[in-house]
Amino acid sequence: IEDKSTIDKFGLQPFYTTVRFYFTKMLSRAFTRTAAARSAINWAALTSSLDGEAVGAINRFRAVVGEVESLATLYSAEPPPIDFESYRSKLTNSSVVDDFEAEYSAVTFPKFEGAIKPEFESKSEEIIANASDAVAESKAAIAELETRLAAMNHIRHGNPSVTDVYAAYPEIQAEVDEEIETHQWCKDIN
Repeated sequence: IEDKSTIDKFGLQPFYTTVRFYFTKMLSRAFTRTAAARSAINWAALTSSLDGEAVGAINRFRAVVGEVESLATLYSAEPPPIDFESYRSKLTNSSVVDDFEAEYSAVTFPKFEGAIKPEFESKSEEIIANASDAVAESKAAIAELETRLAAMNHIRHGNPSVTDVYAAYPEIQAEVDEEIETHQWCKDIN
């Protein structure tokens, strides 16, 4: 409810608190089942190899997780029962309180079962498999790039042979071979 003055004006705070409690209780049960997974997150290790923008996104997500955990903790206990007798004694027309009490006792809140849908499980397994493939591809690309970097450093700072240059820059070998075949001996001389 956006306008809390309405809640306070009519003395509905206990009702609002109770409804909010049951809603957040349903959410907290969903998150409680994954508490072990959440507590296993090593945030420092997760952000140690990332750049500024990615670290900012991870920290914003971490704040959301912290907020959900604090709400789950806040609403983990049952709310205190509403003291309808107290409200009856404060109002001259106690039939209003009787109506609220009748409506309140008629409310049933849905129970969260916490079952994970099979399509979510299959989708999450697919995402994990794709991520594993991406990690393997990245490791292979890193190894290839490190090899190329070592070859380039050797060419730049060492005593490279023509074979070393061709290995590091295969496009140069193709260009040189083409110039030899077409007899362009002085093409690159100014």
